[in-house]
Amino acid sequence: MLPDRTLATKTDSHKREGFKQRKDQVTLLFCVNKSGSHKLRPLMIEKARSPRCFHHVNMKALPFEYTNSKNAWMNRSIFEGWFHKTFVPAVRAHLRKLKQEGKALLLLDNCPAHPPSGKSFQS
Repeated sequence: MLPDRTLATKTDSHKREGFKQRKDQVTLLFCVNKSGSHKLRPLMIEKARSPRCFHHVNMKALPFEYTNSKNAWMNRSIFEGWFHKTFVPAVRAHLRKLKQEGKALLLLDNCPAHPPSGKSFQS
């Protein structure tokens, strides 16, 4: 038996009563060095604290980090948590492995979740 309701997209030519637009949103953060030889685990931000699709899944075993926010956007607390718990340890370990000086530069855009220009993180 075919379903009588479904989620339709904006471009769907069969818009009728009983159909609604999808309002799902996800934000992804990727971080890689200039040469591409060191890639950090991506960060996925979604609305749900524990999505149904991950119901019986060990969240720590996923190939990405997962977090949530009200509108699935990056905010300052998520960014600072990612920076201190993921970025800094991963970059330190990578630089130690290469026996290089423990300094790194992270380039950011002007997103309000990022620290204001001129501010540096101390870790």
